[in-house]
Amino acid sequence: MREPFCTKPWTELSYNTNGVRPCCVWNGEQYQGNLSEYKSSKYIKRIKKSMIDHNMDFLNKSCFDCIDNEKQNLYSPRQSRQARHLELFEYWPSNICNLKCIMCSANNSNLIEEEEINLGLRQPVEKHITDISKFDFENVKILRVYGGEPTAGVHTFQQLKSVADRGYAKNITLAYTTNATSYNKIWTNIANQFAETDVGISVDGTGKVFEYIRQNAKWNKVEENIFKIINDATNYKFSIVLQTTSFILVDKWIDFFLQFPANNIGMYQLYDVPGRLTAIPNNIKQRLINKLENKNHVLANKIINILQNAEFDIEELQAYKDYVLMLDRRRGTNILELDPVFEELLK
Repeated sequence: MREPFCTKPWTELSYNTNGVRPCCVWNGEQYQGNLSEYKSSKYIKRIKKSMIDHNMDFLNKSCFDCIDNEKQNLYSPRQSRQARHLELFEYWPSNICNLKCIMCSANNSNLIEEEEINLGLRQPVEKHITDISKFDFENVKILRVYGGEPTAGVHTFQQLKSVADRGYAKNITLAYTTNATSYNKIWTNIANQFAETDVGISVDGTGKVFEYIRQNAKWNKVEENIFKIINDATNYKFSIVLQTTSFILVDKWIDFFLQFPANNIGMYQLYDVPGRLTAIPNNIKQRLINKLENKNHVLANKIINILQNAEFDIEELQAYKDYVLMLDRRRGTNILELDPVFEELLK
């Protein structure tokens, strides 16, 4: 009997304000029933059968992100296979966040949600309040918390405290993703009750380009917090989105990341908004490659390979231009002030 297309429906659970799904990149419908009944539901049984049968008519849509990443020789979550019981609980407590990142959406930032409501682009909706205070974490090895920004929400603190107060934390690794804008003592005190902490640090570039992409953040403060977070964490990894706005200036910010082990730098595909690396014209891309070759470093070589595999797409460039200029008008920012290369790109 061949292996299932993916083992996530057996080993993971991803819980957010919209429901429950087998993993964090699942593009299919979500389970709307009681969290405690998810593991025995018809919903997850149907998905498991599709995985066993390799039903690609179903999986090509629901598993699009992994399939797309693998076509581009990028990491996909389904490539990590585990035992056939629930070991990973992925938790998205809310969309509370202190930033309005240009590659983000209202689903992951309440500030973007409020911005769009004020502009009449969406209607306010009543949100489901997540609650893991009664979930049985007995066999869970990893509790992975996303946002929003996990360290910014009181509700998240309360939910994680409920896990610790019931005695589960000492056997669980707490994995979380942070934008590093805050070094929060309340969060740190709760996190330290878990067996280990595995931290994903979301950073896109440095300096001005970082502050343009991650709007409301200040690079100097984030840089300071990065080293505090690394010092506290059992394990850490940077999460960098493969997007035109930052990578067209990669030669100007890569040096900061060269001080860390290359295996601690993760780079992930952009979804949901325009601006993939395919928006970078070949002449600009070749200039970047030439500069990166002079770095003579494994991380630089990895980025060179990614750039070389990003075939220029004029439609992606036009969509990116329309998108960033729209955001500039909406937010009173100006991408052209970042670097002269944007004049060349967006002319």
